[in-house]
Amino acid sequence: IYSECTTWRAAVLDDLAKIKPDVVVMSSFPNSTLTPEQWMGGSQRVIQSIAAVTTRVYVLRATPHLPMDGPDCLAQYLGRPHWLPGVNRDCSFASQDDRADAIYLSIQNAAKPFGNVQVVDMSDQICPGGICKAERNGTIVFRDSLHMTATFAASLAPVLGDRLQVNRMPFSSTQAKVPR
Repeated sequence: IYSECTTWRAAVLDDLAKIKPDVVVMSSFPNSTLTPEQWMGGSQRVIQSIAAVTTRVYVLRATPHLPMDGPDCLAQYLGRPHWLPGVNRDCSFASQDDRADAIYLSIQNAAKPFGNVQVVDMSDQICPGGICKAERNGTIVFRDSLHMTATFAASLAPVLGDRLQVNRMPFSSTQAKVPR
């Protein structure tokens, strides 16, 4: 049993209840063995705790990931002439992940009852056209198989900001409706 996450989550939820922030941005990664139904129930409990103490909650879809380490893949082609054949020189892979899609749907369903919660998907910016690449336009996208580099993540800030503005819910904290 890996109890560290449960302990950490409880402490964060307690802290949020005390400080009552205006906005919370959260995400998760679908790496457990939970069923989509279990994922939805757990997400709904966490979202309910947060939605009750803040004006807005944005739930980011989990970052798409590569099936291998991005920099390692790029390194194997570094210094090789471009005319030399390579199996996957640009280290690109389809981002299709049925499990991640099922979990994302579960999170969307978990968020539906809450008027102050918006789910935001940045996958089209991370892996345009459903293709994830270890490098795009001279910028390394992934620092391993799961995590984006700080440089690439920062490049997404304007789009994320626009999406949070577009998705901004038109209510004040006194109007927030949270199911009990």
